[in-house]
Amino acid sequence: MHIIYKNQDEIVDPDFRRIIEQKSGAHLDRCYQCYTCALGCPVAFATDFTPNQIIRMVQMGLRDQVLQADLIWICASCETCAARCPNEIEIVKIMDVLRVMSLHKPGKKVKDIPFAHQVFVKLVELFGRMYELGFVMGMKLGNLRGLLSIKALLEDGVLGVKMFSRGKLHIFPHKTRGAEHIKRIIQRINANKPEQEKMK
Repeated sequence: MHIIYKNQDEIVDPDFRRIIEQKSGAHLDRCYQCYTCALGCPVAFATDFTPNQIIRMVQMGLRDQVLQADLIWICASCETCAARCPNEIEIVKIMDVLRVMSLHKPGKKVKDIPFAHQVFVKLVELFGRMYELGFVMGMKLGNLRGLLSIKALLEDGVLGVKMFSRGKLHIFPHKTRGAEHIKRIIQRINANKPEQEKMK
């Protein structure tokens, strides 16, 4: 791999684009920056970059900047960008590849989103659906600083009472029909993944 130091803050990796294209199957050369994906993205307002900017940065080989971007974790995988892209670029697949690469790169992750993904998948594996209270507890146990913060606990407690009173939060999980099928699907996915990529 040849790394070119463009300046003190910016590293260009000429192989980065090729790797992303191979892993995602997307054709990055089709993107001519029409901005359609950015206009349709429902989370663009909350991120540091828009989808078209991420595509352009991948084209330019700005590996470190892309893998530290907020958007690849905040992306909702709603496929609005891919559905509206006039050149049928599979942007969601690109985001999936970037997330996996980002997990293996030391440095900033957006809040606790990667850990939240793992907690969510584990709960779906166990119960076949989301268990909200289990998710909250899993996130708290994964963030000891938040768990030990009196202010955070009080705020969560007030919010929890409101959700209980409106029937939005249940003490015990509900196991959906077909939960065993979902569990087997996740286990098959894990069995076919390299060890470092498995859903823990």
